[in-house]
Amino acid sequence: MRPFSLKSALTLSSVLLAALAGPGQAEGLAASRQDLDINGLGHNPDWQLEISHSGDRINLTLAGSEYNFRYPAEGPSLYQGYNRTTIYRIPNDGHSLTIIVKGLECRDSETGKSYETTITVMLDGAGFKGCGDVLNR
Repeated sequence: MRPFSLKSALTLSSVLLAALAGPGQAEGLAASRQDLDINGLGHNPDWQLEISHSGDRINLTLAGSEYNFRYPAEGPSLYQGYNRTTIYRIPNDGHSLTIIVKGLECRDSETGKSYETTITVMLDGAGFKGCGDVLNR
């Protein structure tokens, strides 16, 4: 884990990739990070989550394996405004994914960094807790 925010790391990686990209590729790389709505991460095992409403995708990297899901056409399964909770249930032919995003402060267990959101990921019945940020409101 790096001692700076995930958003900063993603921005820096986009800048570095754009610098290495050929002509015409830099714009696409920058746009791909701007459409993210939620970023999340956790440990034991390490995982990272990206949700893009406009990009129609949910990407989960868990212990070195990458899972890609289409953003559900109907949107989140449940939204409770009074406790700022959003639940995504994404059935897939091969996997079952549930994501719970709560507007509760979360502290990263490895770095101690504070995040605005607590995220729980359930993949095929196994649960993983972590932190994240809501980027585009």
